[in-house]
Parts: sequence; C-alpha cells; structure tokens
Amino acid sequence: MNKQQFRWSLLLELIGWIVTAVILVFVLFPIAQAYKDFPFWKENILFIVTFVTLTRTIFLLKHTFFARIWWVKFILAIACIPFIFFLISSLYDIQAFLDWNGLYALGADELLKEPLAEAKMRSLVEYVRNELFLFGTGSIIAAFIFPFRMIVSVWRVRNRGTV
Repeated sequence: MNKQQFRWSLLLELIGWIVTAVILVFVLFPIAQAYKDFPFWKENILFIVTFVTLTRTIFLLKHTFFARIWWVKFILAIACIPFIFFLISSLYDIQAFLDWNGLYALGADELLKEPLAEAKMRSLVEYVRNELFLFGTGSIIAAFIFPFRMIVSVWRVRNRGTV
C-alpha cells in the first residue's frame, strides 16, 4: 500500500468513526433526555459501537489500513472469540434484569428525570428494550462473522493477492 492509499484508508476510517459517533448520538439521545440514571449506558454504547464498527469492517475491509497486514487480522480474529462471550454475557445481564424486575422497571420514577404519562413511558420503555436488543444481537452476530471474514481475507491475500 502506497502512502496515498494509506492516507485515504485513514481518512475513510476517520469518517467511519464520525458516522459511528453520529449514530450513537441519535440513538441514545431519547434515552439521555428521559433518564437521569440509566443502568445500561456502558453496555448500550458498547453494543452500538461494536455493531457499527464490525459491520463496516466486514463489508469495507479492503478499504481499511490493515487490509494487507495479515498478523493484525489474525490477532483481531483471535481477540474476537472472548469478546463474543463478553457481549453474550452483557446481553444476558440485561435480559436477567428485565426478567427479575419486569420490563417497566426501566420506566421507574427513580430512573427518570421526570414522571411520564403512561403512554409516553410505555413507548420509551419499548424503544429502550428494542434498541438494546437490536444492537445487542446485531453486535453478537457481527462479532461472530468477523473472525471468519478476517481468516478468509488472510487466505485471499496470501493465495490470490486480493483482500
């Protein structure tokens, strides 16, 4: 990879992180607006960043700065295996919280900035639940596919000269 291609790949990576940050802000804004003490901030941010970043890398691998560096892809593929178990554990913790406390525990008055009407609280709780499980399961699926994509890419670079 020459210097110009490397600069373009770093610029594309920066644009990808900016898009990830914008998605993160838009998805979490309703939650930040309504909750004063949301119990799953870290997990939620991790799910969104993981889903968007791994999905982007799976489909745009040839445009990344490590597209032809086999050992980086190998390390990422190996590191992804325990990360999958961590994501599953985090999603299980959220599900266990909802099972023990009920879905409307997310609409409890001590978590919210101000009491909401029943219909508004119901829609907020449904939004939070659906968003958590969408990005949670999406990040697990993307993290499951990611190592296979890295291994295929390593094979292609070594045997075909493509990414």
